[in-house]
Amino acid sequence: MNAFLEPGASIRGVLRDIPADLNVMYTNLLREHARISCVNDDFRLLILQWVTRGTCLLRWIQIAEIIDVTNHEGTLTDLKAVKEIVRQSSGPLLEILPNEAVSVVHHPSTEYLKGCTRSDMASGYPILRLGSSHKRLALACIAYMQAGCLDELRSKKTKKTYHDYVPLDFPNTPQLCSEDQLQIRLRYSFMFYASNNWYVYVARCEHAGEDQTEINLVLHNLFCNEQHRLVWLQVFEPGGKDAGGGETTLHIASRLGLKSFARSILESGHIEVNAHDVHGKSALWWAARSGHTKIGRLLINVGADPDEPDNLHGLKPLHRAASNGHFETVLALLEAGVDSLTPKTRENPGRRCGNAPTTRGETALMYTCRNGHADMVHILLLFLKELDDVHRALIWATDSRQPEVVERILQHPGIDVNVKVYGDTSVFRACETHSVEIVAASLTPEPIQTF
Repeated sequence: MNAFLEPGASIRGVLRDIPADLNVMYTNLLREHARISCVNDDFRLLILQWVTRGTCLLRWIQIAEIIDVTNHEGTLTDLKAVKEIVRQSSGPLLEILPNEAVSVVHHPSTEYLKGCTRSDMASGYPILRLGSSHKRLALACIAYMQAGCLDELRSKKTKKTYHDYVPLDFPNTPQLCSEDQLQIRLRYSFMFYASNNWYVYVARCEHAGEDQTEINLVLHNLFCNEQHRLVWLQVFEPGGKDAGGGETTLHIASRLGLKSFARSILESGHIEVNAHDVHGKSALWWAARSGHTKIGRLLINVGADPDEPDNLHGLKPLHRAASNGHFETVLALLEAGVDSLTPKTRENPGRRCGNAPTTRGETALMYTCRNGHADMVHILLLFLKELDDVHRALIWATDSRQPEVVERILQHPGIDVNVKVYGDTSVFRACETHSVEIVAASLTPEPIQTF
């Protein structure tokens, strides 16, 4: 409106200069900013990629640090100067919030930059495509980790074992942090983000169909260094709750769902597909736990044992996949020949009362009945050979008060609610637990609908 109020303004001229739509307006703004800015196009494009494709809002100092470390275009030391460079590079579509995070000003501008509102043939600012953008950010995160922080972490210890490394940016971890370690955290403020997001970018660009050759080479270079691998594992999972050491590169790829990287590891021929970490967990065990079905099938096809337990809890891949609700992974394991009733082989570690029930012998079917995974129970029942096992599943679901699971089991051919298991019928157990829905489902020919 101010253009109409300018002295000597021409109404026709002002109307002619009004953008036809938001896409034209954003294109004009970026072109004008590029003309008056002294920052090169690639630098500005990279900042826009971090802001629009990042997994969370990043502070301006983090963006400046990752670009400075990975692009080697000079050292940015003055915080005010860094902020100004980021501001100049971001242009009119970005803003720096009070908490110093860089954000897109308007939601429509994010859609414009990602190409949601314009076609591939449309002229204007380059589209920040999913595959290429995530590939670039993944490579930047990996390059940052290799820029010295991993080396400095290990250099602070003389005995280089898994538990010697210091977790970064995990304030709840009950470990003391020395002055040297604090200095590392201050010097590498992007370490936590890079360590916990590089694989997210890799998985996303792979899903988008981006070529993974360069990324696979970079990852081989990163993890072929044993100390780098150990340090990253500790940063990624401080305290070693699940990762206890001995993880191979194939364990990492399988756990994180990096199929292309896992295939390249197997093709290299320098890995044992059934290799264990210190807790006896194989790469397939980790793939099943995380629900990465494609990697699980890949490992099974090259000879991985689909029914091998860990040596900590005695849990097998099927137990982990079923407990976590990974339907397709469970189906892949069953098709590979794993028994629906394959037992847990060890008691849980730790102190226990002598009269406490044992967990040894528990099955995936038992877990799914208890947790209420009706669809999972259905697929497990299809692979059972004995009807007595189906009746036991009915008792487990009844004791756990899972009416949906009970209804699904009652649809199994040959099921009889009058059969006694452990001396009781399922209806009797339902009455004991005051489960009206289960009693009604057991005594009604058709499943009960709850309104």
